[in-house]
Amino acid sequence: MPEPEQAMETARVLWEAHAESIRRDEDLTAAVARLAAAGRRLNACMRAARMDKICRLCGEQTGGGCCSASVARQVDQWLLLANRLLGCEPTPRCEDFTTCCFLGTHGCSLAVKPMLCVQYDCHALLCSMDMQRLAQVRDARQALLDAWLAVASRLEQVCGAAP
Repeated sequence: MPEPEQAMETARVLWEAHAESIRRDEDLTAAVARLAAAGRRLNACMRAARMDKICRLCGEQTGGGCCSASVARQVDQWLLLANRLLGCEPTPRCEDFTTCCFLGTHGCSLAVKPMLCVQYDCHALLCSMDMQRLAQVRDARQALLDAWLAVASRLEQVCGAAP
């Protein structure tokens, strides 16, 4: 996986070379709309399960929780381009080398997060949900994963191989 700065530069180069094709691609536009809807659904499920509060408290108590520096290496050029298409252009903040550089003062600065970030269920999360709520979160995660894979695949088709 690339370092965040390398992924940011590759995404910038791809955007400069293919922005017009990316903007005009109807299949990509539809896939990004599905990704945005899937993200909203997952966020709603996570809030309903109080995951935002549980994860924030864990991060405060353990010095970062799951948002470790190694997570930032899961962010590649396709994820950054998808974020850009959703109106999000995060800037990595590598102030300390223990937490993810995309973690800001108000949580993750990425609209579309690495799948590792949304698929992980620690013991605290599993213990906080009943089976029905857990099934809802997992269904929403799968929808997000499916939508993300469609966007990433289409971006690769439109842009070609990364430089």
